[in-house]
Amino acid sequence: MEFNATFFVAIISFLVFTFIMNKIFYAPLGRIVREREEILSKNYADAENFDKDATEILTQRDEKLAKADKDARKVLSDRLESANAKSKNEISLATQASAEKIGAEVGSLQSEKENVRLQLKNDVVELAKKITSKVMGTDIKVEDVANEVRL
Repeated sequence: MEFNATFFVAIISFLVFTFIMNKIFYAPLGRIVREREEILSKNYADAENFDKDATEILTQRDEKLAKADKDARKVLSDRLESANAKSKNEISLATQASAEKIGAEVGSLQSEKENVRLQLKNDVVELAKKITSKVMGTDIKVEDVANEVRL
């Protein structure tokens, strides 16, 4: 193999071409690739952070929903107990008032019964007196007949 000046010129031109291509094409291309890798890694880190934040927000939401559900059930239970107690109290008061009215009516009926009994007794005595006076033709005292007739 022979080495002449063309060979050295070709080697030098190749080195110059490589150096120029590196400065003009490969260096900016490498910089662009590094910038894109940085952007991708930054976006990936942001996505992981957003995922963590979203998971945390969902957890907080679930906790708040569970607490709200628990609070709503407690309020509902308290209101239900209050309503039941109030209805029992009102039923008790109504029962007591009804019992008092029934007692008063029974007393009134007893009083009326006694009045009717006395009136009937007096009417029977009067009737007996009239019948006796008609049959015997004499006047008999009401007290005598009242003592004999007892209802």
